[in-house]
Amino acid sequence: MNKIWLLGDSITYEYGTYFKPQWEASHPGDIVTVLGVGGETSRGGKTRALGLLSAATDLPTVAVLSWGTNDCVTLIDPNDQHIDISAQQTAENVRDMALALRAAGVRPIVGLPIGFPAVSSVPPEPPEWRILMRKLTEWCSDQRQALRHILRPLDIDFFPMPRRNEASFWADAFHPTWPNAEAIVAPEIATALTALGVV
Repeated sequence: MNKIWLLGDSITYEYGTYFKPQWEASHPGDIVTVLGVGGETSRGGKTRALGLLSAATDLPTVAVLSWGTNDCVTLIDPNDQHIDISAQQTAENVRDMALALRAAGVRPIVGLPIGFPAVSSVPPEPPEWRILMRKLTEWCSDQRQALRHILRPLDIDFFPMPRRNEASFWADAFHPTWPNAEAIVAPEIATALTALGVV
């Protein structure tokens, strides 16, 4: 029997809403706890995850970690009071969480960031949208690369978060639409976990 924590931001919350019943129905006895918090940065996630770990009386067997989207939020809104976190720092925050979980006997599995759309879902795209999407896409690519570089030598499992059809997949610049969270993201994450031996 597995007890699975899904740790992350609003994307985790969205896919987790569908992943939990799908996984528990196909894996009787397993318990999935959705711990996604909208707007959370990897820095905030690190603090929260370590707090959950120290307070838990019944630790999970597996924890899926995924942050990053909110770490570059001021690229979108220059007036936002958050401070951008570099892709390298994001990777280090996720690494620290994964190592703390593993030290406590929990198997960490990292979902590489789902990224941003390459095209607007509401054409025509204004020029400033293309410029912003280019910056966000570059940042996300840097984060994926940093995570792979950091996690491989530590033998921490990771997998790419699923994405398809740029034009229809996104409800906004951050999230998969609810139908896609249900029909694509949740099932494909289940497939990734099964391939990694989480059964």
